[in-house]
Amino acid sequence: MPIPEKISLPCQPRVVALLLNELPEQAGHMPSLRRLNQLFAADPVLAAWLLGHANSGVYQLTGTITSVAQAVALLGVSQLRILVRKAQISLTGRVQGMDRLAALSQASARLARSLANLLALDAGTAHAAGLLHGLGQMALHQRQPQQMQRLTDILPVWDPRRPLLEQQELGYMSNQTGAMLLRDWGVPAPVWQPIRDMEQPLNHADFEPLVAVLHLAVWVQRARISGWAQRDLVAGFPLEVAAAVGLDMDVVLQQDAPDWSKSIY
Repeated sequence: MPIPEKISLPCQPRVVALLLNELPEQAGHMPSLRRLNQLFAADPVLAAWLLGHANSGVYQLTGTITSVAQAVALLGVSQLRILVRKAQISLTGRVQGMDRLAALSQASARLARSLANLLALDAGTAHAAGLLHGLGQMALHQRQPQQMQRLTDILPVWDPRRPLLEQQELGYMSNQTGAMLLRDWGVPAPVWQPIRDMEQPLNHADFEPLVAVLHLAVWVQRARISGWAQRDLVAGFPLEVAAAVGLDMDVVLQQDAPDWSKSIY
């Protein structure tokens, strides 16, 4: 699968502007950690950079940082400001077809965190994986727009059946591309490995419940953003994956559903 050595994915200008406003170079100003967490979690690219920097080795940690909240608390105001300034300098145009990536990523992250809490799994890591799961799709759309458009002519980009089509037509899936990209950016393995494995959570010798949770969360939110009717959600729901972690279909589908008519990139 193609992983460009140096790839620059676009951040959302509005989120960058709000972060700059929250992190002014003003003596005595103390930004709200809650607000910073919300803003970094609003942009998958920024969140990936944040996690990569937090795990870069600069801080000589004994463990890994796997959540946005942990990374924000670790870096501190000055380092966060540098990171956002870097994002401001490298702002590029939008990637065609990715208008709903940020909204889908946030919804997937929230659902993954909710399901992880139900199962007493690491909710912060689940949230981060849900937030970053779609960056491979953005990378492929940026680097291979014609190939991606050809696939989109067959199935919409966020259709839950799209990964199988990618495997058939390309020989790999976008989540695998995204996982390798995140690995190269320094995002820790507990986050990128579930993304790599999420489309086939039951096909691995060492079953990982967090991978199943990510699969369920992303599948549901993709079906919702694709406009599937409730009967189609029920008919296509991955029952075997849910059963593997002891979750009932109704419990998963009854989680808060976003209003996709109001979502913007």
